[in-house]
Amino acid sequence: MYSIKLVHPGHLGYKFFLPDTSNDGRPRLMNFSDRGHTPDLARCIRPGHRAMVYVTRPVKKFIWAIEDKGTVQAGQQAAASLPVPSNVMHPEYCKIFLPIRFLATIDVESAPDVQDVLQNAGVDFIPNAFPMKHISAAEYHKIFEAIEWEWFVTTEPVARLC
Repeated sequence: MYSIKLVHPGHLGYKFFLPDTSNDGRPRLMNFSDRGHTPDLARCIRPGHRAMVYVTRPVKKFIWAIEDKGTVQAGQQAAASLPVPSNVMHPEYCKIFLPIRFLATIDVESAPDVQDVLQNAGVDFIPNAFPMKHISAAEYHKIFEAIEWEWFVTTEPVARLC
């Protein structure tokens, strides 16, 4: 499965959501709201699911490609070991987590505008109130290829297409 995961710019202020540049060995997480259908959406995501991470306005950029590495239960266990600071993050986003690994990253400042990426990729995407939008493998790879990543995994099948 492939998707586009939307995150708020505030998401970038929490170390456990960011790439492990310090090699501290702590798990990295993706959080989900505990409202509406979002908890069920998170529980349906299986290890190996890949997502392009889109930061919502005012940023409006794709900055990461990630792979889900475990279940919501594994995410809860990892979050308990960090711990996630629920006193500084909205409580709605402090209960449901998935463990992830980063497949590719680009600095927010260096990342191209989302409209340029989508035009180059030939993919239609209109962000709205959904937390995640499922896309095809072909759309995922087109978006991936339309970004000049600063870092990406070369031993995985996400490596640049010829």
